[in-house]
Amino acid sequence: MEYRYIATSPDGFVSQVVRYVSSGHVFYFSGRIAKGKDPLGTDRKLVKVYEAAQTPWTRSRNRAKGRSSVHYLRHGCRFVLLATPGRGAFFDELGEQRGRDGTVLREAQFRDIRRVSFEYDIYAIRFTACSKDASRSPGRRRVLVRLNREAYQGLKSYLVGRATRYDIRSLEAQVWSLGVYPYRPVLEQLWAIVRAMNRKRRRLGLAPLEGRRCIQNRKRPLRVFDS
Repeated sequence: MEYRYIATSPDGFVSQVVRYVSSGHVFYFSGRIAKGKDPLGTDRKLVKVYEAAQTPWTRSRNRAKGRSSVHYLRHGCRFVLLATPGRGAFFDELGEQRGRDGTVLREAQFRDIRRVSFEYDIYAIRFTACSKDASRSPGRRRVLVRLNREAYQGLKSYLVGRATRYDIRSLEAQVWSLGVYPYRPVLEQLWAIVRAMNRKRRRLGLAPLEGRRCIQNRKRPLRVFDS
């Protein structure tokens, strides 16, 4: 079985990260392949060192023995390694290193996506407690994808700044053509931007934008890997 790890688009990359995190791969290490370096050679090295090219049944058997399962994914020059809790090369190579006297020689290089969001392109991915289900299932978590702070603030500033300078159909077309993938938190952010635009328009007596003409909420098929 061929192990595939090169994503064809940013949206495909993010959707695959979501799948891996949903299956328990909550620790991550992300990096960039240096310019001029052979990306395929780097891919082969990382896949081999971290034993990422395993069959599903091998992963299941190893996890039952307390060994970590690792996945590798790359888009362009950016790559990420994601791992489940357990023993293995991921934690040996990227974990905290201490001297014989107990002093920390190197901090852990990986992050826990339950505490620190993984950011790629304009998105921020977090594995967090679901507030709506917290009372019924305190331990339940969901993978949430939203626009990262920089992208959201920049987009909001840009669109609100144009809210009274263009006609309503032109503004609705601009929001519609953003092309962001409609994850639920992303939709909530887009609605917040449209509401801010409408508040500014109402102050000048202008008609508000219609949400159904602005925001695409239908999820389009995503192809993560080349055929």
